[in-house]
Amino acid sequence: MAKFYRFELAFNGEPQDVGFLQGLDEVGFDDEYLDALYALFDSLPVPPFNASRMVTHWFTEKGLAEFWSAIAQVHLAIQNRNWQLIWACIDANIEEACYSDDFQAAFRQSYITRIVAACGKIQYKELDCGQYIGAAS
Repeated sequence: MAKFYRFELAFNGEPQDVGFLQGLDEVGFDDEYLDALYALFDSLPVPPFNASRMVTHWFTEKGLAEFWSAIAQVHLAIQNRNWQLIWACIDANIEEACYSDDFQAAFRQSYITRIVAACGKIQYKELDCGQYIGAAS
């Protein structure tokens, strides 16, 4: 088992049930600024499957460390528009991932449902960029 981290968007404190990169275009930035934010993640590999699959993407410890600064920049950018980044951490088996690389893993919703059944609801917290959330903290 390893730790994995997921970031989602909340608006005025209400979770939107969408990953932060998938929902970032809903925040209302102009295209140029939005492209600049997405560019912070250009080195994040793109999984070789259709995004409509019932999966959620989670950062590995290495991915969290690698992209922490970029995540913090997104967090700061969305704050002035009443959006927040919320995050959760799970213990999961990388062998259950339908995709993984050094930085991320994609887990089927059915696997996440099994984690919830065994461990309880996944708790999301509002991100505080002043405090690194990974194991190296």
